[in-house]
Amino acid sequence: MNPTFKRSGSLLLMVASFLMIAPQALAAESSEGNEIQELASGGSSAIDLQYPPRRRPAPRRSNRRRGPSNSSPGLAYIGIGGLGVYNASSGAGVSELIKSGGGFTIFAGARTSPYAAFEVGLTGTIHDFTPENPQNTTEMGVLQAVTIDGKIFLTPESVRFEPYLQLGAGYYVLSSDVFASNELHGLGIQAGAGVDIRLNPAVAIGVRGVYKGVFVNNDYDTAYWGVPPESAVMSMVNGEMNIQFYF
Repeated sequence: MNPTFKRSGSLLLMVASFLMIAPQALAAESSEGNEIQELASGGSSAIDLQYPPRRRPAPRRSNRRRGPSNSSPGLAYIGIGGLGVYNASSGAGVSELIKSGGGFTIFAGARTSPYAAFEVGLTGTIHDFTPENPQNTTEMGVLQAVTIDGKIFLTPESVRFEPYLQLGAGYYVLSSDVFASNELHGLGIQAGAGVDIRLNPAVAIGVRGVYKGVFVNNDYDTAYWGVPPESAVMSMVNGEMNIQFYF
């Protein structure tokens, strides 16, 4: 066979083979491109079904301790306690009418913020009288008061111990049959400090000391034997222990 024709036949065979294989290669390449585009657009495929997307891990919980429930605004409480009263007055007359004594207190309050609270209270204490008076049949008197106080907490984030300062005013009545009018009335102020100790979120015990300055007026009670008609300030110091219930 002529070598020229032999080379021409081989060339034609190679061209024919290329023409037969090229469409298949182009079709396969186009199919792969479509799969890649489908994956990019979020479409499902056999790869998606076989290997599902990995989920993001849940966020870790913070170990930071939250503040106590007792610091929540509007938290209300009631309490009852016993107290002792020391009469620190050093002058004569009305300011020395009574000796030291003791009694009880009941109170209620509400936390308006983690730092502050308002409290109203009622106290009643029993005292011996200092002056000798033949008309005195009971030989003792009762000092009653209605008070209102503001409290400022020094460590509002504390869980167990809550020290505080307080300041307020009150209306005081000293009652006894030693007076012709049976009662002496007066206004007073009080200031003190204390600490509440939480046993649990609903119960606490507390201790506090409070100074009370009470203005009394005996000008109109001239029938009282042994005490001059005068106005004076009675200075007293209260020591108190109480139990409180929160809700």
